[in-house]
Amino acid sequence: MVKMVKAMRKYLSYFFLLCLLLVIYFSRAFSFISQEVLHNFLFTVLPSLAPSMLFDYLFLHSGGLYYLYQFFKKKRRKNAHAIYRNLIILLGLFSGTPTLASYVEESIQKGFFSKQEGEMILSCYLLPSFPFIFSILLPHFSLKMKIILLVILYVPNTLSYFLQAKKFKEEKEEVFSLPQEENYVSKAIFSTANTCLLLLGSMLLFSFPFLLLKKIPSPLLSYGLYGFFEFTNSTLYFVNHLSQLSFAILLIILSFSSLSVYTQVYLLAPSLRIGKILKKRLLFTGVNVFLILILFFLQVF
Repeated sequence: MVKMVKAMRKYLSYFFLLCLLLVIYFSRAFSFISQEVLHNFLFTVLPSLAPSMLFDYLFLHSGGLYYLYQFFKKKRRKNAHAIYRNLIILLGLFSGTPTLASYVEESIQKGFFSKQEGEMILSCYLLPSFPFIFSILLPHFSLKMKIILLVILYVPNTLSYFLQAKKFKEEKEEVFSLPQEENYVSKAIFSTANTCLLLLGSMLLFSFPFLLLKKIPSPLLSYGLYGFFEFTNSTLYFVNHLSQLSFAILLIILSFSSLSVYTQVYLLAPSLRIGKILKKRLLFTGVNVFLILILFFLQVF
């Protein structure tokens, strides 16, 4: 049943991307938004994510992850399952949410993770990729802002992860073996291209609400609301119009992620309950909003 749903979702992603391209082609009203999305995707998102995605796929399917796992396993034999889980999370954070969702789904199908464990991983680490954070955002901020952003995004999530991770144990014994795949380079290139297409499609789809939001007189409010639908373009806007208030709004958006990202998880990880992941992310966002408001009113920024 899960395989059938996964196949349907795979074709749905291509279908809605085709529909979007047709609508954009024939719609003058949406042209200015689509141009902004395409520009940011081609010159910001793609250069930062595509190389890390390709590296991750090659590393995973060429046996790199297997040898790294064996190295750490010899050091700490009693925590083999935790080692594998942490390596998957690091690879996912390095190349973005779509890749992390794919790795979690693959691990569930192979018996490495339970569904509950997969939901726990994504609810804790549904965050922007390291390349996006470190190469696109952080260079624009002061040292104080850099520290605040990293603490707000990663400390609460990581604490929650370690508190929850203890209850999950290995589903199978010694099922992680050396990959024996042929043509893994071409498969890695295809997987990277496929994920990038899905990413572009979801970015375009969730940019439609901005047709209405742009009518709001305040750009901070319109781009702030836009960020909950698709965070990439609104994030870049706030980076280019930096102030204490825009930085606070940016932190809230990054804490929640966006509906675009949740759609990617829904399509790439059909075994997981997206509603449960969303509820946990809302809880994390609520905690972060409380912390951000305190810092903002204390003028820490």
